[in-house]
Amino acid sequence: MGTVHISFDPANSAAYRAGGYWNDEVLADWLRRNCNTRGDRVALRSAGQSWSHGELQVEVARLANALIAQGIARGEVVAVQLPNIPQFIFAYLAIASIGAVMQTVHMAYRGGDCEALLAHSGAVALICMGDSPEAPVASMFVATWAAIATRCWPRASPATSDSSTACSTS
Repeated sequence: MGTVHISFDPANSAAYRAGGYWNDEVLADWLRRNCNTRGDRVALRSAGQSWSHGELQVEVARLANALIAQGIARGEVVAVQLPNIPQFIFAYLAIASIGAVMQTVHMAYRGGDCEALLAHSGAVALICMGDSPEAPVASMFVATWAAIATRCWPRASPATSDSSTACSTS
């Protein structure tokens, strides 16, 4: 596999700012601005459902507040394993809004793959689907997390110890 080198001359940043291509707006600002200016307009559609900008802001704030309540702080890594569903967008925006970093986990990953990725990323929390008879995802993550928590995170073991309290999108 080759290396890709992207060259950016920092001297160009002033020109990008002057041209209006860059500003100091972050995702949370974008979300707030669109909520204020386009509150009732549709922001997201999926599988016959839709969320207005205002509803999107509410979902993101709800999840952001839950992450903060769990002690997630700016700069910490939150792992996310979700399929292409609206909750993935909610998670991304919520994580970004509190200044944390999202580490995606490929949907096909199980066991050792998850263990390696979670250990390498230093994730302090995980958002995933709840258990179902076909896919006990939350239970698998609880077991994986417990196996690596004591050697990877000085901040203690995960807050959840059984699949009934594992993070879920529902």
